[in-house]
Amino acid sequence: MMKIVRSRQASCDIQGIYDYICSRDCEINAYKQIEIIRKEINRLKTSPHIGQLTERGYRKLSTNPYVIVYSISEDCIKIVRVFDGRQNWQQNLFKPT
Repeated sequence: MMKIVRSRQASCDIQGIYDYICSRDCEINAYKQIEIIRKEINRLKTSPHIGQLTERGYRKLSTNPYVIVYSISEDCIKIVRVFDGRQNWQQNLFKPT
């Protein structure tokens, strides 16, 4: 089973998703959405290649409406970013927030 490592930016993305949903809906629904994202990330431990290969060697795993962008190395899976799939996530992949 591979180890999962989250980039600082991915952690900020997840917190931002939580905060956004809390501001527009409620804390319970925000928590539920974050749990869905976490479960999908944890699935990568046993099935790291389930995400679609994208340019620059990254993979993406969709969990509507969010996209988890990650890379695979020999010893770990790095969660690079987590985007709202309705955004142009490919353009925003390397932009600092």
